[in-house]
Amino acid sequence: MRKTLKAVVISLFFFLFLLSASVFALDIDPGEIYEAPGLNPHRETLSSIPNEHIDPFTGGITLSFEDIRLPGNGGLDLVIQRTYNSKNTCNEYTYWGGWGCSKNDENTWLGYGWALHFGRLFRSDNFTYPHIIEMPDGSRHTAYHKINDSKNITKDYWILDAVNPPYVLTLTNGTKIYYDNDLGGSHPDFNSPYGVCRATRIQDVNGNEINIVYNPTSGQMIA
Repeated sequence: MRKTLKAVVISLFFFLFLLSASVFALDIDPGEIYEAPGLNPHRETLSSIPNEHIDPFTGGITLSFEDIRLPGNGGLDLVIQRTYNSKNTCNEYTYWGGWGCSKNDENTWLGYGWALHFGRLFRSDNFTYPHIIEMPDGSRHTAYHKINDSKNITKDYWILDAVNPPYVLTLTNGTKIYYDNDLGGSHPDFNSPYGVCRATRIQDVNGNEINIVYNPTSGQMIA
């Protein structure tokens, strides 16, 4: 009886191991999990000081500062926020008498690791590579291809229409974020077949809008 029970337990454990491995394999890249920047709404974070959030799973630290908030119609406030994320400072570390960064990440107009924008879309021209949405807090969300549909969907049930510009992301509360056409450009995390698209308009369900204009001499600076 004990041998039978032991065999059942071992078989169940092996089955669960294979199941978890197959589920994990559904993700595009392990780096998307362990090196994911930004705040993950599905995990709690640790914090010892205001504006600081530490992800105990990835070890990443996020600092978020809200510089300006202007009340808008229907609750569509204009929010200017700066976000620092340690996962956006370096892409590759090398050990040479000690660990050091050998390949930097994006150097934004605020410096390495910092972001100040209203959202970006890393649009893929290759069907086998999913689109990636970056929110103002620095978090990135993969938009997976929907079956028998030209649109894409994230794990948060956001719907992305990336067929014709302007590309539109619809959030679960009905808010729409419009992105400009691919201006070319590059990003250390997203080379070919990806192009960088910037958020140019935010619209709520009541038709209230926020329009974003960029400095023509610097594509990432807000005018």
